[in-house]
Amino acid sequence: MKISSDKSYLTAEQIEVFILHQEKFFVPAIASKVNLKEYSEKLLEQASLAFAVNENVIAGMIAFYCNDFNSKQAYISYFAIDDLHKGKGLGRKLLSNCIAQCQEANMNSIKVETWAGNAAGIHLYNSLGFRVTELVNDRQNDMTARMTLIF
Repeated sequence: MKISSDKSYLTAEQIEVFILHQEKFFVPAIASKVNLKEYSEKLLEQASLAFAVNENVIAGMIAFYCNDFNSKQAYISYFAIDDLHKGKGLGRKLLSNCIAQCQEANMNSIKVETWAGNAAGIHLYNSLGFRVTELVNDRQNDMTARMTLIF
């Protein structure tokens, strides 16, 4: 499956459908915090993306911002792989693409937050050089892991 960052291949509707299908993996659900239609449009218009599409359906996507040229810190705002495509290396390819784009933009680091119980996600981040910098009790009876990759 080909990884792309060319947003002309995507629509906000495709992004919204993908996010909606991945909601069960996010606590709290993204839709409980933002309007999914507006969020999808914002990602398409303002974020950098790396994604894979299979038969016109998003199989995996990472959305990130690497445009803070003062702090030179990038931030991953969304990352998910569809169930049908998990365990096939797609997440590693997407995250590696994100890292490469951030390096090309002369960022010094990338930050991400994930549920502290997301063992597979934390393992993937760690395997590519991210380290947990802080554990925060900001969820109902649960923790968020703040992670950073420094170049």
